Amino acid sequence: MKESLTNRQIAFMLFGAVVGYGVIDLPNNAAAEAGTGAWIPLTFTTAIVVLFTYFIIYIGYNNENQTLFEYSQKLMGKALGKLITIVYIIYFLLVLSVLVRAYSEVITTLFFQKTPVWSISLFFLLVVGYALTKNLNTIARVTEIYILIVIMGYIFIHILMATQGKTVNIRPIFGSEDLMIYARASFKLLLPFLGPEIIMFIPINKKANKGVIKYPVLSVLFIGLLIIFIVESTISVVGVEDVVYYNASVFKVLKGIDIPYLEIFRRPDGIYIMFWTLNIFCSLCIWSYGYVSLSNKLIKKMPLNIIILSAIIVSFILSQVPKTPDELRKMFSLVSYIGIFTLIVGPTILFIMTKVKKNDK
Repeated sequence: MKESLTNRQIAFMLFGAVVGYGVIDLPNNAAAEAGTGAWIPLTFTTAIVVLFTYFIIYIGYNNENQTLFEYSQKLMGKALGKLITIVYIIYFLLVLSVLVRAYSEVITTLFFQKTPVWSISLFFLLVVGYALTKNLNTIARVTEIYILIVIMGYIFIHILMATQGKTVNIRPIFGSEDLMIYARASFKLLLPFLGPEIIMFIPINKKANKGVIKYPVLSVLFIGLLIIFIVESTISVVGVEDVVYYNASVFKVLKGIDIPYLEIFRRPDGIYIMFWTLNIFCSLCIWSYGYVSLSNKLIKKMPLNIIILSAIIVSFILSQVPKTPDELRKMFSLVSYIGIFTLIVGPTILFIMTKVKKNDK
């Protein structure tokens, strides 16, 4: 599992990991935290994530052809390096579990009310499990194709949404004069931006990935701009006062839009679900591959198929633990707290140690 990817594939995989489930709930969360000034904390959050994405890609670039499992032990010692790897393995598994459950909840609530949540979760995990039997290059190529379709679909749908909105709904542009509101909102809106950590299980080759540092950074900047556009276009249709009460706000708003002159596109929510499902599929494949690849390195004697099976079984069990939406939100909160370590604390420590080791040479 030491396949190297192209710079473009890394950028598309980064998009697939970051822009997944969180995007459909982001408008109501952002509006609740910052009102019509939601774009301000989202801009701050994008800048923060760009910085730590640079840290992560710098670590991989300067520890050539190595993943977190190898360079964490080289930089911090075997015991501590393996401990950090275990933290990331648990984190990837938790992300996989909450994404599967959240996706299943949305699908059953909006489209298949009589279908058990567990059946959709199990079906999706089995599809992902089949994808995991392939190598990283195969997953990267599929992601490259699917995410290109997803990006074009998101832009198209949200342009349509924006045409149905009113500029009065996104005013005042600066919302509040209290900067602390935006500072707190930036921290709370970090969850939808988690994902650059996936680069830590992708080996980087200096020759094959020349100039790789700029690609993930530009990808995160593009993601930030797209997320701001998604949030603003959604708010523009119904206004801040209404959007804060919508769960899965993008779908709810799209469901209320009817565009007769576009014929098959007059119900954009049906089209959107296809793009979103492709995005979720790529996201689940990427996060689950992180769990499988690091576990395979940590437990070398265990067959790969057994690790993949464990990912499906454990993730399915964990995905069914929350019994109510509130419990699911608490599970999301747990993941976000661990995500602060995996995106900010861990990479910062490894970045500093990489810098120190490079200067010693």
